[in-house]
Amino acid sequence: MADRLNSYDPPPPSHGPFHSGDPLPPPFATPSNAPGFYPLAVGRAVSLSLSLYRFAWRTLVPISVLTFLPVAIAGALAGLATVDQVTAWEQQIFSGQSSGSISATFGLPLQAFLLIVIVSALTGIFSLIGFAALSDAISRVIKGRPASVGGSLRAAISRWRSLLAVYLLILAVVGLLPLAGAALPSFSALGPTGLGLPGVVIFVALIVMVAVVFGLLFVALRIALVIQALMIEGLSAGDALRRSWNLVAGSMLRLLGWAIVFGLIVALLSLPFSFLVLVITFLIAPPHLTFPPTLVINPTSYVMQSILTTLVSAVLLPIVDIGFVLLYFDLRFRHGEKVPIPGQLGDA
Repeated sequence: MADRLNSYDPPPPSHGPFHSGDPLPPPFATPSNAPGFYPLAVGRAVSLSLSLYRFAWRTLVPISVLTFLPVAIAGALAGLATVDQVTAWEQQIFSGQSSGSISATFGLPLQAFLLIVIVSALTGIFSLIGFAALSDAISRVIKGRPASVGGSLRAAISRWRSLLAVYLLILAVVGLLPLAGAALPSFSALGPTGLGLPGVVIFVALIVMVAVVFGLLFVALRIALVIQALMIEGLSAGDALRRSWNLVAGSMLRLLGWAIVFGLIVALLSLPFSFLVLVITFLIAPPHLTFPPTLVINPTSYVMQSILTTLVSAVLLPIVDIGFVLLYFDLRFRHGEKVPIPGQLGDA
């Protein structure tokens, strides 16, 4: 990547990384470096991400696996404890055994869902530390600095207070988003066959819920780069949130498209590995066959498949994080700031 830019010698940096309490850079200034490399199109960013992944996978993959393994194990155990209840509820809905919308909505296994939510919330901090450590390692690779598994993990853990504050906000926003979305189909239970509420009340409630969903989605997109701001620039939690909010302004559709493209790429790359995991778990712990056919969960197969599938995702996850670090630098460049060029030393 650097060979094509040998004719360009970037000026020395005018400042180092930002630290907590330092004033943020001016939002718009004349771009001072990286001509010909930035701005990035999403296709070129995908190519660069795959190249950087091949170059630094020995550092990035261990970070991802080490931080997502506890999440995989806890999620598998929580799923095993609740899978029978959740499956029975789903079969009841799809088979039409429910007597109406009210019983279908309120007959869900609340304790099972609460257990899954609590376990996910408690273990989610490990995922956030993983994202933070990956962002640190990726930014070092892009800047041409040494990167190590232990160094990036220590850098992320040292910011645990800021990460915890950010995590609580993300948990509130991202956690409420699927709950609000899942509540929309339940509005049929408020009608004449359910609670018997007037149509005007149902319509207003539906409008409010849709507005809440879009509002949460808006906030989630605007703070999507908070971890990159926290780790790359050394900002406090509040400054990192403001930094992400300002950088994403005017680029929300670009960020959403970026997430969709990278998500699809990782999903396609994981398909053969996920199929291999399915075959392995089937051979090691085959399902119980009964007559007449009924769904019987094999605990060993369920736990193995859950953990191995999560680990496959963890191995490929750095590709997405590389893409978002590149997007972070790209948005900074579009705001007229100094940014590093992959393969060239710099402190931007």
